[in-house]
Amino acid sequence: MSQSELCVRSDGDGMESLPRDIPVPVRRREPKFVPYEPYKAAVTPLREMDTRCNRTRLAALEIPFPLHHPPGSGEEPPLLAVVREVPEGTPPSPSSQGAPLEQRLQEAHQCTQDLQEQLRVQVEVNRELKKLLVASVGEDLEARVHFLSEDKAQLAADVRAYAQRLSQGREEIDRLAIHADVWRSKFLAASLLVDELANCKARLMRQCDDFQEALQWMASEHKQLEANLTATCRLLAKLQGEVPRGDAAPCDVLQLSAQAQQAARSLCHQVAARGGSANLRLGPSPVVCATPAESFAQRTDCAYETLKRSFTSSSAHSALESSISSSSELVAHHGSTIACCRHCSGHLETI
Repeated sequence: MSQSELCVRSDGDGMESLPRDIPVPVRRREPKFVPYEPYKAAVTPLREMDTRCNRTRLAALEIPFPLHHPPGSGEEPPLLAVVREVPEGTPPSPSSQGAPLEQRLQEAHQCTQDLQEQLRVQVEVNRELKKLLVASVGEDLEARVHFLSEDKAQLAADVRAYAQRLSQGREEIDRLAIHADVWRSKFLAASLLVDELANCKARLMRQCDDFQEALQWMASEHKQLEANLTATCRLLAKLQGEVPRGDAAPCDVLQLSAQAQQAARSLCHQVAARGGSANLRLGPSPVVCATPAESFAQRTDCAYETLKRSFTSSSAHSALESSISSSSELVAHHGSTIACCRHCSGHLETI
């Protein structure tokens, strides 16, 4: 597509221009109405103005002008004709109106003197009033200054009291902060001690379980040993020919072993009396080993001894012993110190 084809506009796109033979309507500006303009082409004003006062006329006045004739010579001085503009409608002022003007001038002078007298009196009155006002204002200012001084002194006393209370409050806050730190350190030490004691308790509980299991195991072995000894004693008694009648007397394992040994010895003597003592030589003593229950009990006892030594050397045991020993003294001695675990430093004061 060429550049000329791109520039061609189609009908109806809104950008086409009107033909030259069609007139284009042009809006005409209407003239503005100006009521009055202060220049030559101004419109006549809406209201009528009085032009009679603006009209003037020339009037001739004869004024005596003594240039060469002094006033005391008795001759009439020449008159000087002066032409001036006089507004129309006012009559010319004749020379016969001088007397009324002088009278009016005297009246004005008298009025001026009266006004000056009144002004002087008013000034005196104002001066006195000013003195009275200054005195009253001075008294008011003095009273106000006194009141402000008292108020300032009271405010200073209040400020000192509040400052003292503030310092006391700060001291109390510092003291409570120290107490809070002490109790916080006590709580941390107690929490550590509780943790160690809980660990010790768990180890002791495991040790107790081991001891209980060893005891149960040894009890079972003891019952087995008791049954064996009882059977052995019955067999030995049957060999001797002494069968007891009725119920046998109650006895423990040690008594049963003693009875078995006595029966065996008696049988040996009977055999020796019948056939000779050459065949009754005793063999070597057997090596007695520990039973499984006894071995387990021994291992448990060794573990308990080790745990006991660790408790003796641990700080929890010493802290517990010291706290137990000093618990009776804390009631009577409030200023004593308490020993803590290895995590604490210094002394803890009892509050």
